[in-house]
Amino acid sequence: MLPGSRFSSFVPEPAIRPYLFFAAALFVAAFLTGVFAPPALKRGLVDAFQAATEPYASQSGGVVFLFVLVNNLTATILMLLLGVAFGIPTMFGVVSNGLVLGVLWIQAAGISGYGRAVLAVLPHGVFEIPAMLLAAAYGLWLGMAVLQRARGRNVLPVKGRVTYALRKYAEMVLPLLVIAAAIETALAIAAGG
Repeated sequence: MLPGSRFSSFVPEPAIRPYLFFAAALFVAAFLTGVFAPPALKRGLVDAFQAATEPYASQSGGVVFLFVLVNNLTATILMLLLGVAFGIPTMFGVVSNGLVLGVLWIQAAGISGYGRAVLAVLPHGVFEIPAMLLAAAYGLWLGMAVLQRARGRNVLPVKGRVTYALRKYAEMVLPLLVIAAAIETALAIAAGG
């Protein structure tokens, strides 16, 4: 990677990378769990997902864009900030996202084949999932700081870490989520038209 390249601004610093790898491993395990989940669980998750997104299916592009963006911003900012609760809500968010995506992917594969299911998930995989994993990595980093302070270790104040994590969120996560929302909106309009 070239120093100063635009891509380098989306690569977290070395202190965050272990948390990113952990979040990615957790996500993959949850995704595979969703793929191989019992039919009753799959049906329940698909029904819940459809109920949440159905009101926006027939809306204009702007409404769909805002729905996707606000939903993703809310989920990722909560993943980051709730990391202060020892990282537990953050891990729950990663697992639930992986589980739902695994269920939706295997359902799509059953309907239209594995190749088309991969293409349907690709916009998520390229922008939305990395954004979510970055937010989770910073949330886990915050959780570890809280845990270390609770154990009496002298680490940087948590408030300073939260400010730093929010700045990184604005620099790294927010642009990825805007791109993901634009792509998902374009795909929704193309599918509806």
